[in-house]
Amino acid sequence: MTRRAACSPGFWKHNLFASTALGAATILLGCGGGGGGGGGNNGGGNPQACGSPSGSTTVVVCGRVVNNADGSGVAGATISLRNAAGTVLTNGTGGAISAATDGNGSFIITGAPAAAVQYSADPLPGSNFFANMAKVNGAVYFYQNNNTANTSKCFPALKGGAALPAGDTKVIDTVLFPGNAPPPGPQFGCPR
Repeated sequence: MTRRAACSPGFWKHNLFASTALGAATILLGCGGGGGGGGGNNGGGNPQACGSPSGSTTVVVCGRVVNNADGSGVAGATISLRNAAGTVLTNGTGGAISAATDGNGSFIITGAPAAAVQYSADPLPGSNFFANMAKVNGAVYFYQNNNTANTSKCFPALKGGAALPAGDTKVIDTVLFPGNAPPPGPQFGCPR
């Protein structure tokens, strides 16, 4: 549909001034109507992948844990950040650097350390999900297996196993297997 069809046939012909003003306004404001701010570290512009303000340099990891059966979010799962050796990273008081998923299966960890290169997703104890395994990007990770380099157990990588950049890193959906369906068959080795 064109703009002409939205108005009476004689509108644009008889209102040359109105059409010129509309054209000028469109050019001045742009197609998006202006707005947004942008550039620099002033907090303007669009938020980053995890919701941090544009330009934020705080290292943030976020994502979602979902049910393999229906894609719904898994509430109460624990996401733990791990170093290259597979050890759960701890904060200054010795607590694990981790987060529990909310009712939609979403999680966010703010202030992730540079040593965080892999992670694990563990279901809430007593929930109806298999422990020590997850699927990421179609590959199944059995945490008790060693990775291909034999340097740690088999955990999914954050950013390909490289150090996390400043700002937000959103991981691909992490899938847990419900206990009311058979888990994947025995897996040997590790996808990475």
